[in-house]
Amino acid sequence: MIMKRIFSFSGSQVFLLGFLLIISSSCNTEVESKSLPVLTTVEISKITQNTATSGGIITSEGGLKVTARGVCWSLNPNPTINDSITKDSVGIGEFTSNISTLIANMTYYIRAYATNSKGTAYGNQVSFKTASPIILGTETPTTITMNSAISGGNISTDDGLTITARGVCWSTHKQPTINDNKTIDGVGIGTFSSKMTGLIRNTTYYVRAYAINSSGTSYGNIQSFITSIWDGDTISDIDGNVYHTVIIGTQVWLVENLKTTRYSNGDLIGTTSDDINNDIDPKYQWPCNLEEQNVSTYGRYYTWYAVNDKRNICPEGWHVPSNEEWLILFNYISNKYSFQKGENMANVMSSKSNWILHCDNVSNSTGFTALPGGYRETWNASPYFGLIGYWWSSTARTDDTAFFSVMWTCDFGPSCYTVFKNKNFGYCVRCVLN
Repeated sequence: MIMKRIFSFSGSQVFLLGFLLIISSSCNTEVESKSLPVLTTVEISKITQNTATSGGIITSEGGLKVTARGVCWSLNPNPTINDSITKDSVGIGEFTSNISTLIANMTYYIRAYATNSKGTAYGNQVSFKTASPIILGTETPTTITMNSAISGGNISTDDGLTITARGVCWSTHKQPTINDNKTIDGVGIGTFSSKMTGLIRNTTYYVRAYAINSSGTSYGNIQSFITSIWDGDTISDIDGNVYHTVIIGTQVWLVENLKTTRYSNGDLIGTTSDDINNDIDPKYQWPCNLEEQNVSTYGRYYTWYAVNDKRNICPEGWHVPSNEEWLILFNYISNKYSFQKGENMANVMSSKSNWILHCDNVSNSTGFTALPGGYRETWNASPYFGLIGYWWSSTARTDDTAFFSVMWTCDFGPSCYTVFKNKNFGYCVRCVLN
């Protein structure tokens, strides 16, 4: 026999069951009534080559709080939050979005978005095109000196937006911008010339034209140039003596030995025929070999005290080289030239004349034109005149001695080197450009 179980409910139980069913139905109806946000996309404004402004207006949160909002954009239609986006706070209402890192002269599609717990909704799609870059070129630098050069630019189009500033910018790094050095050379399209000043001699610079309009800053192609080491061929001292100049490596030297009797401020340099060790303030000069007739060719002797005087015995803009600067010269020549058997460094640095002993292979190919002026010791003698050249450095070694350079053309062993002697001795002087 099949048994059937009969369930029965009391009146209160039936009431409770009915109440629960009503509550459940009410909850389901409330959840189903929540929806995605409702919003529109704000029209694009402030369009430049790389940026634009948009935003959105959220008219309904869909019954659930908007937890993220902004705009999304792409080069393809119907962008989503998986593309590029902004994040512009939360909640209902209007918001502004600043879009960046765009590419010039490209068409973009943009939509506002808003996200709640139900999901993400999008506004209407808007498209726009970023501004075209200004088309301009950079003029090749010309009239290059130690501290200036001329360049410029040629602006062929401004894409309909007025050029409000133009010029060139330059730097020692390879990507100059208007945050570096720059000129300001008028407005509008066309060709313009720009003069760069305040440059450092013998330095590589990079320059490019720039132009600014409401869409941003555009740059021309990059040009490079090297400033001159020295702009002149001759220089005069305070006495009016004229000297030629020569560029050797990164240095500029006077070709002749110094001849002046005065410091660059006009003060006289002393002269004495006495024992210079006995002088209280031994700042003296004498003609080479103690004869004035030798000055035009060989120059004068000077004590180190005269050489080191703050009034400067060299022409304005020049100085007595340090021992290190002499070594820079010697090292450059040693590395630059290949010496054959029987040759030495002095062969490429010495004058072809005015030496008593002279090697056959002297070329003076550096243009230094060294001469054997000899020197003056503590007595009135001038040893090695016509045989060896001696030149002071500005570098002291001790209280009583300082470094100088020595050179001869025909001998065994080193032909150019630095050594030190008594500061009271008289040696020739060569000046080097500051």
